Amino acid sequence: MLLSAIILVAVLVRVVAIDSQGLSSEEALSILQADWSVGDMVLNPTDPTPFLYYALHKLLLAPDASLAAMRSISLVCGVLSVGLIYMVGRLAYGAGGGLLAAALLAVWSMPVGYSQEATPQSLLLFLTLLASAGFLIYARALHPPSDERGTTGTGWGRIGLVMLGVGNVLSFYTHLVSLIWIALTSLMLVVLVARRRDRIIEVAILFVAMMLCAVPGVYRLVQQAMLSDGSTWLHQRGLLGFVRLWAEIFLPFGAQGGSSERGIAVSAPIRAAVMGAFMIGLGIAGWLGRRRLQAWLRATPAVFWLVLAYLLVPVLTWLYGFAAHPILVGSNLLYAVPGVILLITGLCLALDRRAVAWAGCAAVLLYGLSLLATGTVRERENWRAAYEYLARAVTGGDVVAVCPFHDFSSLRYHANGPVNVPVVTRVDGSTIEIEVMLGTDPLWDQTLFQAALYPHMTAWWSGKRAATNASGAVTRLALKPGQSVWRVDGHCGDKADDMDRVMSNAGYDTGIVRYQDDTTHPGTIVIRQYRVNAPMTLEIRDATLNR
Repeated sequence: MLLSAIILVAVLVRVVAIDSQGLSSEEALSILQADWSVGDMVLNPTDPTPFLYYALHKLLLAPDASLAAMRSISLVCGVLSVGLIYMVGRLAYGAGGGLLAAALLAVWSMPVGYSQEATPQSLLLFLTLLASAGFLIYARALHPPSDERGTTGTGWGRIGLVMLGVGNVLSFYTHLVSLIWIALTSLMLVVLVARRRDRIIEVAILFVAMMLCAVPGVYRLVQQAMLSDGSTWLHQRGLLGFVRLWAEIFLPFGAQGGSSERGIAVSAPIRAAVMGAFMIGLGIAGWLGRRRLQAWLRATPAVFWLVLAYLLVPVLTWLYGFAAHPILVGSNLLYAVPGVILLITGLCLALDRRAVAWAGCAAVLLYGLSLLATGTVRERENWRAAYEYLARAVTGGDVVAVCPFHDFSSLRYHANGPVNVPVVTRVDGSTIEIEVMLGTDPLWDQTLFQAALYPHMTAWWSGKRAATNASGAVTRLALKPGQSVWRVDGHCGDKADDMDRVMSNAGYDTGIVRYQDDTTHPGTIVIRQYRVNAPMTLEIRDATLNR
């Protein structure tokens, strides 16, 4: 009954307001990525993120699906993760531990936010939890508690191995940050069977099966490494930056972002005081329950290894940036949240029986209040408002220029009516018309894919396939004085200069910012109006002819 109530809470906080904010650029990119064939997704570096989430999107969702449907894969994975962590907590600490772990994950702000986002992070969390559950099942089969001897045997152990293998392989095809987790769990498995010769063969078979299943992904990864120019938009954090990010993700009231429209404002000193008191409380719980913790460690060392592996994930992710490219962002640490949950659960249950319930309730309450403070919905770029602004502002004869090209999918998804202006973008030196009239092409995603994404990626693959720029007829679009080019910048960066160079043969007013997304998200949308002062001509390719 209590588990059902926890699952119900998990569903409610993830469903409420799931469609209150529009589709972000990262989410809308899934629409384009889903237009690749599954073979291309698996074998070619069509995106830095591996194929699994995009394949599920391709199989289950249409480009014009509702916002709630677009985010349904993550929603389902988020809710299932609550059930899985109950299993992990129960295997580690018993029924009480499972309930406390599930309650914490149900209201933890970061997993809740990513359960409402059409990105792979929630799926990755579910798959790594699947591997964790498999590891503990296998460990329990090898070293069953005294009261369960004879009830957990070879059959259950092999089921656990399969769960671990499936979770790790699918994690590899979901996000590359999972490689850290796969390495850690594989190392733990080796240590677990090091003195059990009777189990070494089955573990070896598992590793061979995992490697064989990973061959296509490794082939793709090698291609991606060979083609990469080594650039990255992230900067390596120092120690203070790492600690700050760790606190934002793992401590109650640590997150500063969130849905400011729905969250409860909490001042920085109060947040710092709560986080400090929480850390002190965990330290006190550890000290008071040290004897019970030591007994658990001796009886079930696999639980300790699992928690330690989870806690190492943020550290190794941070250190990787010093050796290679920075990858330390909050989304890449989401799957480490269960480790902190298991740590909190163990510290609470190690207390005297009278204090266990109070400590557990206090922890859940703090994270629940933290969720209210940040809001249940992560802040996103407001592409819905950007489209509505353009629909009001543009006039006949104007042109909308989207930069970069893939942000058109974010803008176009929110088109709820036609706007009588053409839409152009720049792809590898060509100006391409991707919609004759904004909001009218029912196959807009295929047009954008065929005209922009496919030629851009094949050119980047450097001859792996023949580069095919948009092959539509070349036309000239005349612009007269008084007309405007409305440049929509989402994640444009230095690509914005390219459009300025195209217009440099005509006099135009300095870009006037007419709309700016008022969020604190780093992907703020800016719409600039360039009013033409002298006749000019844009040479464009009509991508809409490529059907």
